[in-house]
Formats: sequence, structure tokens, C-alpha cells
Amino acid sequence: MAEMYATGVSTRKIERVAARLGIDRLSASQVSRICERLDAEVAELRSREFGVPMPYLPLDATYVKCRRDNRARSTAPVAAIAVGADGVRRVVGLSAIDTETYAG
Repeated sequence: MAEMYATGVSTRKIERVAARLGIDRLSASQVSRICERLDAEVAELRSREFGVPMPYLPLDATYVKCRRDNRARSTAPVAAIAVGADGVRRVVGLSAIDTETYAG
């Protein structure tokens, strides 16, 4: 459901898909609340501290259709996955950009 919502599928269409999967009662507001929980998880991810030096910081992005400003738009989610001095990879940042620019 979250992926459908993020790619611009309307909450009503998500409700119909859920019904086909055997979920009898799933309102548009329930879909919105489920997706809001995802926003909270991303906010938590973006604010955590690691306490380990991160000498390597590769970035990766790909363009997907995403709901922004109540419309489906081509957007690039960018992930920063650092490799700590201890050799462990950690997601240290997420963002979404509209274009590949210096500011983005």
C-alpha cells in the first residue's frame, strides 16, 4: 500500500486493491494514516546518531514516480549509505530531489 501511495495511486484505488486481496474494510483515511507512519520512520532515521567515524559515504539515486504536493511527479530518492570505521554499512540519509543539480 505504501508503495502504491508513494507512486501516486489514489487512496480510493488502494482501497479497491485491498478489497481484492481480501481486506474488507480499508478506508482512504486508513491508507493515509499507514503512510504517515512511514513518514515518522523516515524522520527517525534522519535524526539518529551513530558515534562511529564514517570514512566512506557513497550516494545513490534513481528516478521514480512519487507523490509530492498532492501530485505524482518524477522524483529521485537519494540514499546515503556510509561505511563506518568498523566496516558496517549504515543508511545515514535519505532525501528526494527533482533534478540532478548541484543544489540537489
